[in-house]
Amino acid sequence: MSCEGLRSLWETFLDGELPTRQMLELQLHLDACSECSEALALSEAVRLSARQVVYEDAPVGDDFRRRLSSAIVAEARQEHEQRNALANARVRRRLGRASGYGAGALAVAAAALLWLRFERNGFERNAEQDDHAERDAAAAREAVVTLKPQELLDLFIDYHTAPPAPVVTEPQLIPELERDVGVRVPLPVLTAFGAEWQGGNLLKVPRTQPAAFLRYRTRDSHRLTLYVYNAARIPLHASLERRMFREEPVYERSWRGYSVAAQTRHGVGYAIATDLDEARSAELLRAVTRSVVSH
Repeated sequence: MSCEGLRSLWETFLDGELPTRQMLELQLHLDACSECSEALALSEAVRLSARQVVYEDAPVGDDFRRRLSSAIVAEARQEHEQRNALANARVRRRLGRASGYGAGALAVAAAALLWLRFERNGFERNAEQDDHAERDAAAAREAVVTLKPQELLDLFIDYHTAPPAPVVTEPQLIPELERDVGVRVPLPVLTAFGAEWQGGNLLKVPRTQPAAFLRYRTRDSHRLTLYVYNAARIPLHASLERRMFREEPVYERSWRGYSVAAQTRHGVGYAIATDLDEARSAELLRAVTRSVVSH
């Protein structure tokens, strides 16, 4: 991908809306082009700062959630009524065609009427099922609205403390996670910090792409979880506090007895959850993001 091609996809990339294939191709270009990489890092920093201000100054209130929920329910009801209207129109059209055959075809018309009634009942049952599905989807959308940055942080910590069994235990299989995550998933080597990789899996985030998580264990039996995710779709940074660590911005927070540190590189978010202190977590994160840039 050329620099000019990158510029044409710039905003879409920063919004996290590129298809997975283009997202991965663009990240490969950024890894090789320092000029584009630096320009993107500046734009990304501006966006993150603006997002942080928005989350802090304009929290989602209960009244907004109620209005949004009502709008979703009204939309589902309107779609259900449109399906019923379509079913009625189909019944009337077919009855009209059947009546044109005259009295001699009365038996055929009666059979057609019974069949149409059966079809209409089936259509209405499907519409009712669709309505239930829409209500379930509306409930899911409402749940996403209530997934505040703090709750997103809790979700990451939950996966750190009680993760599902790893589905990837061989390094060469790590790229399989990229299809779901939508961004490149590296496997940093942290042996210099006494941490050995144990396996990887997916962290499921409602209504968006999942994050990949990679589990490590240190020689002194501390657990370390590295998360890799699309930073535009998973705003974990909004729940953390920005500070400078060795002249680099790092987003950190201690919560529920654990330390979480995060950074972004080329639209990809990297976060580490540990039971270590914030300084050591930040050092580990710095090693991760530097290894990503160097490769």
